[in-house]
Amino acid sequence: MKEVFKYMSSRRFSGLAALALAATCLYAQQASLDGPVSGLVYDGQSKALRIIMGVPGAAFLGGELAGSLELASVSPDGRFALALSEGKLNLIRLDQPDAVWQLLDEHARVERIAWSQDSSAAAVAGDSRVTLWRNLATQASRLDLDLPAEIGSLTALAVHPEANSVAIATKGSVFYLDGQSKLVAQTSDASALLFDGADLFLADRSTDQILRIRGYASSAELSLLAGAAMRIDDPVAINLAPGGASLMVAGGSSRSLLWIDRSTGEVSRSLDLDFEPVRLDRFSGVSPLFVLNDRASATDPVQILDGGAIPAVYFVPAGQASSVED
Repeated sequence: MKEVFKYMSSRRFSGLAALALAATCLYAQQASLDGPVSGLVYDGQSKALRIIMGVPGAAFLGGELAGSLELASVSPDGRFALALSEGKLNLIRLDQPDAVWQLLDEHARVERIAWSQDSSAAAVAGDSRVTLWRNLATQASRLDLDLPAEIGSLTALAVHPEANSVAIATKGSVFYLDGQSKLVAQTSDASALLFDGADLFLADRSTDQILRIRGYASSAELSLLAGAAMRIDDPVAINLAPGGASLMVAGGSSRSLLWIDRSTGEVSRSLDLDFEPVRLDRFSGVSPLFVLNDRASATDPVQILDGGAIPAVYFVPAGQASSVED
């Protein structure tokens, strides 16, 4: 495997890398100096990585850790962040306050970023290919997977648990990419994909269905897991619930969260929301926290789900987006 990391001494940093190093120091020390930290999220409104200070129910969105980002994504366990700045894709090691590593990928155009469930790998889609970055905690390597020709914009992206393949969705089609491109399903409006062992789950907004694809690597078999009869309504995002027994489904226009059994599709729990969720992304390794929305204005809060034993949704008001250098 080709090594793709280059260590940069703190004396040689500038721009994003320097700010990211300061961010990791602050991130590592915040809990002991200023109280608890729930995690780090990318805020598209301020185009910055920002800390959620405090715990759910008593938290606020803190200052910028790295700003002027075209796009960024935090790993499910909260240890890493991929950040795109000035056409360069950077990997920030949040678990190592004395080091920052940079992915050697310049002039990148990125449509989507998706993480493996264990945070060891991430897929970056753009420029007619998906680049799969693997072994992020040690010596990372890259695997380039070409997209099928003339597929249009991606609507969903997922990384296989073994970090050797991905699944992508477009308007009308779902493909499995492992060096070759395999059409595994044809759907109207796939909004989310999720690998779970031998299964690939798919959310379809136009039909209000959660579908299961078995045998996606060889002979794909599509079946219905849950639909409108099980209260599935405008599913915009899916994710595994902590413990893995249930699949969580975020309903956009229905303003709902559902927990459904992965085997039967039956609803075991539900929560009504007073906003429309657009995401269901795990961002904290300390506790099972998920970010549910993208802020539309500077005054909007971040909405997060605490997926613990008694799930609850909390709003996180925005503080001042000052940088760590202020």
